[in-house]
Parts: sequence; C-alpha cells; structure tokens
Amino acid sequence: MASRVPLVKNCCCCWSLETGSKIIGLVELIGSTFIFIFGLVNTLKLAKSPGEIAHKDLILAASVYLDLSSVFEIVLAVYLLVGIFYAKPTYIRVWVLIQCAFLIVSIFSDVLFIIFSFTSDAFDDAHVPEELILTIIHAYSVLVVHSYYISVRGREALYSDSV
Repeated sequence: MASRVPLVKNCCCCWSLETGSKIIGLVELIGSTFIFIFGLVNTLKLAKSPGEIAHKDLILAASVYLDLSSVFEIVLAVYLLVGIFYAKPTYIRVWVLIQCAFLIVSIFSDVLFIIFSFTSDAFDDAHVPEELILTIIHAYSVLVVHSYYISVRGREALYSDSV
C-alpha cells in the first residue's frame, strides 16, 4: 500500500534528507537536554523552597512529569540519531510514529488554545502564535524524517532484491 503522506525531496531546499534528519535529531537532543537541565534546576529549587507555596505538591508533581518528558525526548532524539548513523530504518520509523502522536496532541492543544482565546476573556492568548509556529515546525520535521525513512527503506529493498 502506498504512503498517503506527502514526501519532500530535501530539507529546507538546501540539505539532503539525511542531513536534515541529522540536524533535526541534533536540535532535538540539544534542546531537550537544555530543557531537562533547566527544568531539573527549577524542580529542585521548588522542592527546597522553605516558604509556603499554594499547591506546592501539585506543582512539584507537574514539574517532575515535565522533567521525565524531557528525558523521554532525549531518548527519542538518540534513537533517531542511532537509526540514521547506523542505517536502522525501524528506529527511524519508531521516532516518526511517536512524533506523529505528539503532533496530534499538539494540534489538539492548539485548537483548544484558539477556542479558549475567543471564548474566555481571562485566557492569556499571547502564546498562541508561538505554539502554532512550533507545531508547524514539528510537522515539517516529522515530514522530513518520514521522507528520509521512506528513502532509506526503498534503498534497503533495492539492495536486498539485487543480492
């Protein structure tokens, strides 16, 4: 069955799909690492804060959840890079599938942000354009890596048929 997802031939009109996928993996790895370190420092500050903070336990639990999410993103980025550097298409496919799930959640939350910005005067809609831009970049990244996966899978099938 043919893929119904559109494919691109290169990344950002100047890099090959492999180079673009490597850049996406490295940016994800570096960004997630910085987010993890920043979040961990803030979580530790919150845990050690002596003063009374309203709903401190709830905020602390959410902070730990975000830190664990960052660790998961780091593992995914490493998984993608290993798949690219060691030519393991199944690793790349796992990254694409998980990122597609994240993308669906991101699109859903963007729609909710837009609805809340129109329906609630108390809702702070200053971050809606930023979230939309990040979702578009995320979608393009998944598209590039998926296109790379399809090209690697095609090359693998081509070489296995000629043996």
